[in-house]
Amino acid sequence: MKRMIVFFERYRPVGETLHHFLTRYGRIRTATNRSYYKMVDQRSEHWCFLLSGTLVYEAFNAKGDTSIVNVAIDNEYFSGTWHPFTQKSLPFALKFISPAVFYEIPNTRYREALKTYTDFSKIIHVLKQHEINKLRRFSEIYRAPLIDRVTLLNRYFPEIASRLTIQQCSELLDFTSSRDYYKSLKKHLKE
Repeated sequence: MKRMIVFFERYRPVGETLHHFLTRYGRIRTATNRSYYKMVDQRSEHWCFLLSGTLVYEAFNAKGDTSIVNVAIDNEYFSGTWHPFTQKSLPFALKFISPAVFYEIPNTRYREALKTYTDFSKIIHVLKQHEINKLRRFSEIYRAPLIDRVTLLNRYFPEIASRLTIQQCSELLDFTSSRDYYKSLKKHLKE
């Protein structure tokens, strides 16, 4: 909890009452490598803040093959719903690909904190902007030719790139074969 508060205080002060609220209604949880926070068909109406570890959003096609559509790392948030203001479940499995520690609070309490604590609301706006910027960068990567994608991933997200296996990286970068990955990696290593 202290790590989360220290991170939040980079952006806004976390007063005693907000700290008490977050402590009272949220909890610190741990996860093991390869464990799921939720499966595709499960509901989890919680907002979470990843203190350490790596979580991937997995999509499954009709054949049962997986693809990674997003990655969360330290000091990023994730949720089991589309957003904290709906009960509609996120249509992805959320899987930890490393041991993790995260803070979890029910969406109802999260919404209450947003309404009650202006500083918390401002912190969340900063985190949302970080996520928007991240998604814009990923959009740029997906629009790039396959050969450039490993370079762009390492340029924009070196911490994510270093945490993924070749298979996970291939899924995230939308490569159809490991040959595409190795061609892109070879070009990256030459630069």
